[in-house]
Amino acid sequence: MTKLSIDFDSNQACIVFKWEGKGPWNQLKNTFLDTEDTHIEGDSKFFVRWSDFLLKWEQEVYPILEDLDDQGLIETSSKIEGLIERANKRRKTLEQRPDYYDESHIQSDLESLGWGKDCDEIRVLTKNQRRNISKLLFYSGAADFSVPGAGKTTEALSYYLLKSKSLSSALLVISPLSAFSSWEENVEKCLGKNQKIIRVNRKNIDSVISTKKPLKMIISYDLARNPENLNKLLNYLNEVPTILMLDESHRIKNPNSKRARAAYHLSPFST
Repeated sequence: MTKLSIDFDSNQACIVFKWEGKGPWNQLKNTFLDTEDTHIEGDSKFFVRWSDFLLKWEQEVYPILEDLDDQGLIETSSKIEGLIERANKRRKTLEQRPDYYDESHIQSDLESLGWGKDCDEIRVLTKNQRRNISKLLFYSGAADFSVPGAGKTTEALSYYLLKSKSLSSALLVISPLSAFSSWEENVEKCLGKNQKIIRVNRKNIDSVISTKKPLKMIISYDLARNPENLNKLLNYLNEVPTILMLDESHRIKNPNSKRARAAYHLSPFST
């Protein structure tokens, strides 16, 4: 019986399980057969998205791997150990929820971080916006369904700055193309004249992603759901701490759609 090797494949942005010879590997493989994005190569290798791995980890995967580890039958790469360490750290953070952010400090805290730097006029948040932001910051992930015109983009950028504590932190926005210009305008008016958000398209995605620098980027749902582009985004988020935002998030309400699956896979890699 040989060992089970577990590694992270950057080309496919997946966990890869592989082995040689006989062993209790089918039980593990069968655990993931019902996940849409799992694919199998031959009789001794299969690929699983990290999000699917996490979803099945506690109830199904961990008992199998624990038994194999007790027998000394597992070899994990440093990449996998890093991903597991990040997941455990995130879980501990979720278990230790902070107090609600004091609404009265939000505007001053934003300005101390560079909010509206070099702008002719600093955007002042309304009472409702400050209330919403204080609640959003309480959760690791949240949605804002305020009425149109309520200033949700301003709230999102406030959340980004208060969460990251830096104007130079990475941000990835997935949005309909029709909203791109609004994001570009609001980034300059809220975060400062010198702040830009990059439109990611088919022509520049390789050059933008390959920099591995913390950038503010906006990409369409249809471009992000493309498997090849999704892999590039996953690898970027894996290496660069990035806040992920979905504009018009009702577009992922069908959990089986490619748009929803893309968001589902990106989420565990975001900060």
